[in-house]
Amino acid sequence: MNELRETYNFSPDFQDMILACFVRHPEKFARYGPVLKAQYFGTEHSQMTARTLLAHQGKYGNIPSWTALANGLVKAAERVGSSVTPEECAHYIERIKDVSTKDADFVADMVIEFAKERAILNAARDLIGMLQDNKAPTTSLIKPFEEALKVGENLADLGVRLHHDYAETIREACRQDFGLKTGYELLDKIWPLGWAPGWLIVPLAPPKRFKTAFCLNLAKHMANPYNGGDVLYYACEIDEVLGTVRLCCSLTGQTQEEMIKHTEVFIGKTGDALGAHLGHDILVKHYPAGSASIADIRVHARTVIKEFQLNVKAIFIDYAETVRSSSHGDKNVPAHRQQSEVYTEARALGHEFKCCVIMPDRCNKETVGRRKPSMKSFQGSFEKAGIVDVGIGICATEAEYEANILRFFVFINRHGEAHQHLLGKIDPACMQIVIDEYAPAVEGDDEEEDLDAPRPRPRRRQGRRPDPDAGLPAELR
Repeated sequence: MNELRETYNFSPDFQDMILACFVRHPEKFARYGPVLKAQYFGTEHSQMTARTLLAHQGKYGNIPSWTALANGLVKAAERVGSSVTPEECAHYIERIKDVSTKDADFVADMVIEFAKERAILNAARDLIGMLQDNKAPTTSLIKPFEEALKVGENLADLGVRLHHDYAETIREACRQDFGLKTGYELLDKIWPLGWAPGWLIVPLAPPKRFKTAFCLNLAKHMANPYNGGDVLYYACEIDEVLGTVRLCCSLTGQTQEEMIKHTEVFIGKTGDALGAHLGHDILVKHYPAGSASIADIRVHARTVIKEFQLNVKAIFIDYAETVRSSSHGDKNVPAHRQQSEVYTEARALGHEFKCCVIMPDRCNKETVGRRKPSMKSFQGSFEKAGIVDVGIGICATEAEYEANILRFFVFINRHGEAHQHLLGKIDPACMQIVIDEYAPAVEGDDEEEDLDAPRPRPRRRQGRRPDPDAGLPAELR
């Protein structure tokens, strides 16, 4: 194959500016890893200077001063016997010392972007070369590109120095907008500062038990005009049209039947509701079940954030089992490990975009019919329980389900008290959920042996809506 062009497509003056910025503002480059390489420079003077600079950094752990750099460059010219004389090297250093570095942030961005593009093109070249040689890729086809996308980001956070950074870090953690509030008062009492960037929140429920409805209600509350933010909603079970329609129904309190009968009236009410209740955007994107990985979602998120200038505070992935793991198809990775891998990748996605990730999932069949889930209730892999930050069971006995009553049980809370019970109601026709009181503990509800006892098989839900109090335990009436 033809070799890819590996030198900067910047002007010689801009390449000189890169070197000047690297000497004067090393912190703007060093934190991003090895994005600067000597072979990227287009002239012999700049290549030798970059090579000398990077060699000094590698040996001594710091960026050389102008004097040290000039001395090292002169010695390099004498040693290699190149066409560049020591006098020319000294003159070159004197020249770039005078280059303005007020645009250092812009220069760093350009250098990082170039390094990322080189890594992506090289990954593509290697893959094409293997295919042309009829060689099977040794890893997932996606992984080299995922690694390429990390160039310029893998060392972006150098960490917190306790003596130096403690005050600023504490103030950051106590900011009222540090996390994202759920919009449900009782849930927000559990997490007073909201769900923080990088958290993975998993609403867990049996199939067809309102996981999507709960997430849609969270999304509309999180996009509020006060302390909310933009929301990305990846619908991998329902399509984006149905997801949008259900959001609009929840916002307006109207049913889909009313939408069909009085379309223009429904559109007007939706517009009013958006203006009154949403100060931020919600973007709904559909991927067919099993067609997208977290890597695909990452690429799409990057694109829309840049295209629409979004300030994303929450990413919903609905739901976990519809997402393809990055090791999908690798026979050496067992199914349960692939499922937990999706959780790990989703959590990393939240850290990368500095937002919380809400990814509902189905409970296993052993949990169906029980009063509440436990750490053993995740479908397919117990390892999932060790990855999530918050696990919320969406619970209902058969009588509660018939009466449109839901209990929300916080069974995992990495950042506070767990085992909280809340009581809510749902109107399935317009996808509205209210959480308005604490749920009393049902006798035996906290005993594992009671939870493991056999439960009656759930009955099929009837078409009509029964009396809300019919069949409920006395304490729930």
